[in-house]
Amino acid sequence: MPDRPALEELADAILRTLATGQTVAIDGLGTFYPDLTHGFRVRAPTKPKVFLAYVVEDMGLAALRRSPAAGLSRWMDTHKLLPGQRWPRPSNSRFESADLVVACYSGHAVDKRGGLQAEIRYPLGCVRQVPLDESCLVPVRFDVCRVPRSMQRAWQPIDLFPDRDRGFERLASALRQEMDRRRSAP
Repeated sequence: MPDRPALEELADAILRTLATGQTVAIDGLGTFYPDLTHGFRVRAPTKPKVFLAYVVEDMGLAALRRSPAAGLSRWMDTHKLLPGQRWPRPSNSRFESADLVVACYSGHAVDKRGGLQAEIRYPLGCVRQVPLDESCLVPVRFDVCRVPRSMQRAWQPIDLFPDRDRGFERLASALRQEMDRRRSAP
């Protein structure tokens, strides 16, 4: 836990930013907006949280921008980890708080050793604790490539080719349906 002076300094920085008319988004907490009457107001995050596991060569595709999936709250290490922050532990905690994990596969990713394989192993281990009727992991293929057998046996992939927009819409739709199902569950 940061010490009190550090927290006060952070609060002052947020208030100075709000005083300039800008908003401040804090991951997991919400977005702070300037408010003339009260100083600020906070809107809690409402977008479904998606953890993206990808290889660096596919970063542009994994960002899911300019697509129907752009309304999702995406967790990407290049956007969320601070310089010098340890990896992969923050990724594990982000997976645990995510509504869905998207495992991104491509010709670049399937045989590459390293980060993607490690990022996927952790959620695969945790999936055993998730109720069987709950979707929590979606493999996505960016191009014609094989999905590892352990994924093929358990999850239907979404193809973002030959029609990327249709694939993104299917991904966004699957997440919306899962979130609606969870909200209506007893």
